[in-house]
Amino acid sequence: MSEGTAPEAVTVMRSQDDSAKYLWRLGDGHTVESVYLALMNRGAEGPSMCISSQVGCAVCCTFCATGRDGLMRNLTVDEITGQVHPILADLDTLPSAFDVSFMGMGEPLHNLAAVMVAIEELHATYSPQCAIHFSLSTVGVARKLYELAEIDIPVSVQVSLHGPTDEIRARLVPTKTRIPIAELLAAARHYAEVKNDVVDINYLLFDGLNDTTDCAITLTELIGGDRRFRLKLSHYNPIAGSALNPTSETKKQRFQALCDDHGLSTFSWESMGRDIAGGCGQLRSADQG
Repeated sequence: MSEGTAPEAVTVMRSQDDSAKYLWRLGDGHTVESVYLALMNRGAEGPSMCISSQVGCAVCCTFCATGRDGLMRNLTVDEITGQVHPILADLDTLPSAFDVSFMGMGEPLHNLAAVMVAIEELHATYSPQCAIHFSLSTVGVARKLYELAEIDIPVSVQVSLHGPTDEIRARLVPTKTRIPIAELLAAARHYAEVKNDVVDINYLLFDGLNDTTDCAITLTELIGGDRRFRLKLSHYNPIAGSALNPTSETKKQRFQALCDDHGLSTFSWESMGRDIAGGCGQLRSADQG
């Protein structure tokens, strides 16, 4: 795992909601994106940085722009931490608390060795001065979730489920990386128990696919009443070339009400930076055009 050089900021795009998207050029010419969220993220006490762990992604979810051309390579530790330091340096003052989220380009558990070292280095650098919190979103690599549970530094985990059945999920996560939902939730439960934490279940709502009453009921049968899980409901951010469409706000509210009524702990989330293609699922390498 070579360290390489820190990335160079090529462009910074500013959103109407005060978030900012950074395009970074790496030493070999590849590029990645990350996003600074100025407004308070759920569960965080300050701003958040959504950073990348890979150039491209091998998972190739049908709703995500990042994996359109597959995986090009993993990022090194310096390329990961090098997204955080310049963003903080751009601020007038260092925040008293902030969140570093591995929710940008790539599946972080596919590059877990570098991600773990980056977390340790960032924690050592900033924790003496401020409260730094780490979070990570994964499509679900069970054996790596068990490995992540052993790291000493707390990391909040989000699991991207998006479908209440293996059949529906296969339409959204059509890769051999996908594991059966039962196996995925078992690993997530283990993580929550070891860390004494709650795992957020990411669920993007797609019109006519996973937003039905039957889907809501099936989802509550999977995880309803289990306080180790919390359901994060989001609208899908459309990307070019996809036939998927976001559900309506009315359907989203109805879906959430059904889940709440059946004992699921839920909350609603809306991406920031969508006007600059900085929302969830919209990040791409400039290599991809």
